[in-house]
Amino acid sequence: MLVAVLQLRNEAYYLRGCLDHLRDHVDAFVALDDGSTDETRAILAAEPKMADVLTNPPRPDEVGWDEPGNRSRLLRRAKELGARWVLCGDADERFEQGFLARLPEYLLKAEKQNRPLVAMRYRELWDGVAQYRADGLWGRKTRCCAFPLPDTMTFGGRRHTKFHGVWYPEQLVGARHLMLDHGLYHLRMVKPEDRIARRDRYVRLDPESRFQRVGYDYLTETRGVKLKPIPPGREYAFHTLPEDLRQQVPAAYLDGRPAPSASGLTGWLRRLFSS
Repeated sequence: MLVAVLQLRNEAYYLRGCLDHLRDHVDAFVALDDGSTDETRAILAAEPKMADVLTNPPRPDEVGWDEPGNRSRLLRRAKELGARWVLCGDADERFEQGFLARLPEYLLKAEKQNRPLVAMRYRELWDGVAQYRADGLWGRKTRCCAFPLPDTMTFGGRRHTKFHGVWYPEQLVGARHLMLDHGLYHLRMVKPEDRIARRDRYVRLDPESRFQRVGYDYLTETRGVKLKPIPPGREYAFHTLPEDLRQQVPAAYLDGRPAPSASGLTGWLRRLFSS
């Protein structure tokens, strides 16, 4: 049984599309609503594959956010409901469609090769929904997004920090990764105002950068920006974007044109972003 686990707070803007793009690829959802004051809880209640919704009391801001505590509750509840594997993500993320189509195959491969931590490239979309930032550390980001649930799970290790820690329990720390050539796309970096809000949020929560040594100013730094378009065959489900972001999808991704040959890729990408 594969369960998608979601930690959420005021994610109504992204949440419907997130559920839509995962629904046909998982057996169930388990979500934790971390004190939302918008329509998040109502959207979760309407989801036909929602196995359970854990809740925290509503609160006016992010103070009191307990990321490792929320994640441990989600994983333990998924285990209680019979999950063998979990797929971890956020409402503002979209998995590459090619990954989701082959997900059962990859989980079987991970088991056979004893590589239980399934990971992929993490792509921060930037100033557009079909292009991502690729310079410096941006091009090196990865994310472990799926793993099996051991019988015993504890979350007090050095990798389970207050922010930016790993999802998987201590019992899987040190296990081997199955690194896949796919992308997980992050939507919350598309708009400049969202990048500023994200930076400011983490500065409030972690003013001394205890949990991220590089700090948070890099989230809005534009020097040396290098953007790459999503190549043909590496798309996510654009139709699951919020309405205003859907308007930004370049026409070439939507009109059913055949994917170009390798020799024609450069010209295709140039035409794509000039349309």
